[in-house]
Amino acid sequence: MEVEAGPPGHDGPMGTYALTKGKDGRYAADGLGAFRQRTWRSPDTDAEPVGEGLVRFTRTIWGRTHTATTDTGTEVGRHDRTTVMRCSGPIRWSGVDYEFARTHNWKNVFTLSRHGEPLATFSPARFGGTILVTTSDTATVPTGLLLFCAWITLVTVRDGGAAAG
Repeated sequence: MEVEAGPPGHDGPMGTYALTKGKDGRYAADGLGAFRQRTWRSPDTDAEPVGEGLVRFTRTIWGRTHTATTDTGTEVGRHDRTTVMRCSGPIRWSGVDYEFARTHNWKNVFTLSRHGEPLATFSPARFGGTILVTTSDTATVPTGLLLFCAWITLVTVRDGGAAAG
């Protein structure tokens, strides 16, 4: 359910998006973009952010480093987990530094912030079938970064579920 969204390609105040998984395995939200896992064995994902080109999300085998690269192989984003339990650490997107952290362990809520100011929250719903992305009213966040954080949220929650048995 989409509560409030900016127009396609808008990088200003956006409200709440619901990235919902379709029958083809693709997570999509109008005005934000979409991403889809490349194969069932790997979390590597192709993303199509609104207003940006194709971006590929990958991670290391242990899930400590997540990267976003363009179709030409240029790295545009990187997240390095500095803690294991909270899954937090810095994100660098197009040369700008952000922080990304799990802010609620039980509900698996993650927050993207910059200089201590929350910019967006990411929370799974419907057993991971939807990722709710909520931006602050004053936030200007690239759509590619929002998709990247939503993807990190999704793979982190899936890893936790697999580890739990």
